[in-house]
Amino acid sequence: PACSSLQLCLAGCGMSAEGLAVLAAQGVAHCPSLSELWLGGNPDMLKGAEGNKACSALAKALPACSSLQLCLAGCGMSAEGLAVLAAQAVAHCPSLSELHLDDNPDMLKG
Repeated sequence: PACSSLQLCLAGCGMSAEGLAVLAAQGVAHCPSLSELWLGGNPDMLKGAEGNKACSALAKALPACSSLQLCLAGCGMSAEGLAVLAAQAVAHCPSLSELHLDDNPDMLKG
């Protein structure tokens, strides 16, 4: 039977941008019961161009979730990654109830 609420914590596991893109496309996009996704503490996950692509893949998958708390604290997010996330996820995912972005100092560098 399908679960009514799923919490997934991959904090501090060394996840890469490529791993996040795969998780988004093959997991998050097909799991409407995902209620919490904790990815914090993966400091290289969202760095650089590959990180921005992973951010985009995640943002595209989020509307599949019915209600979601998302933690991307300490993931190396850049200003460009934040722009992608804001434009795609925040605008198209009204079910996003919490978004944690703390400890991403490069995010505020223009």
